[in-house]
Amino acid sequence: MTSNRRRLTDRTIKALKVDPKRYLDYPDEQTPGLVLRVTPNGSKTFGYRFRWVGKTTRLSLGVYAENREQRERGRISLERARELAGQAKDLLKHGEHPKTLFEPEEPEDAGDILTFAGAVERWAKDRKAKGRRSIRAMKQVLELHATPILGERPIAGITRSEIVRLLEDLRDRGLTSQVNRVHVIMSGVFRWALNAGEIEAHPITGLEPLVVSKSRGTVLSLDQLAEVWRATDRIKSLSSPIVKMLILTGQRREEVARMSWDEIDAHAALWTIPAERNKGKRNHRVPLSPEAMDIIGAQGRGIRGSFVFSLSSGAKPFNGWRNASPDLKEEVGLEDTKGQPLDWHLHDIRRAVATAMGEHLNVSEEMIGRILGHSSKSRMGITATYERSERLDQMSIVLGDWGKLISEYVAQDTPKVVALKGSKSLY
Repeated sequence: MTSNRRRLTDRTIKALKVDPKRYLDYPDEQTPGLVLRVTPNGSKTFGYRFRWVGKTTRLSLGVYAENREQRERGRISLERARELAGQAKDLLKHGEHPKTLFEPEEPEDAGDILTFAGAVERWAKDRKAKGRRSIRAMKQVLELHATPILGERPIAGITRSEIVRLLEDLRDRGLTSQVNRVHVIMSGVFRWALNAGEIEAHPITGLEPLVVSKSRGTVLSLDQLAEVWRATDRIKSLSSPIVKMLILTGQRREEVARMSWDEIDAHAALWTIPAERNKGKRNHRVPLSPEAMDIIGAQGRGIRGSFVFSLSSGAKPFNGWRNASPDLKEEVGLEDTKGQPLDWHLHDIRRAVATAMGEHLNVSEEMIGRILGHSSKSRMGITATYERSERLDQMSIVLGDWGKLISEYVAQDTPKVVALKGSKSLY
């Protein structure tokens, strides 16, 4: 992306040339923070760039209006953009986030033209009505990577080349699998718009992924899991106990992060993940080791809601992974066998737990599958039709021994525990 600082005027804006291969940003010398972005398809959009919690953020102000008719239809003039930028600056001085408290003026006939942002909202409501999952997370992906660019654009006017340029820009900025995720989610929005009669054709049908996805196979060793555990104590974040629970239970990140007190039976040391939050869409009961119960008990119960891991006294679950995950990876500094930085992610902890249980405790594959919450059919095949037991007592023993093993590895560099690899499964 190219940046060319200058004092913006209507004359200079109208004379700006379009680069069909990239987005061009033109910061306004007269109004610090105000930026005009020219997209490859010729759209000219005002934005306000500012720092928030140590990171640069861009707030979309509106599409540039070249004449009175366009202003009447909701686009904004240079003068109005400068006014909005000033208002955003004032909010920042008072410690308020412009994105949550500042709203650009809406056109009187906004309901006549469906923008990309409006389409995303209606698409999300449609998915929710049909009982689809992960709506919030998918919206957040678009709000982070697509809406700042396309939000004010009428969805019927968005072209295939415009979307390709957006995805290429994300790829060139260093994103990998997230580029394909943006691609897939946007495709779903356009599919909804086509079915709803809002567009005549799907603009990216048949578009190949821009990034070649690689199957993940990173397996952290037991020593590395212990390093991750110790690193969580140093980053001083609510993510720390959540990561420890990932290690102790082997459950999915969102399942642990959204744990509620209503799901915990403290007397039985049992956690029931309800079907609506379980990937397999069934209740999954997880025995909790003493180490896991200690972590849960240390959180304290909030007065505003039932979430165990919360920064809002229980009202909302922890959702600060965007900063917490990189901080943890930087703090622990894991390396591969060649001494290079190890490419690992939080989900790799689940794989590492399953592998270590098999290698160090000789837990059977079927029992590991029970703990991870895999479907009975995937674990036992046709036998699942007849065998319906939960084996909670055995799961409790395994997770109890696993908690002790982790504690010993965390406490010392050379644990005294002897691996049982090669002997008959004890579980």
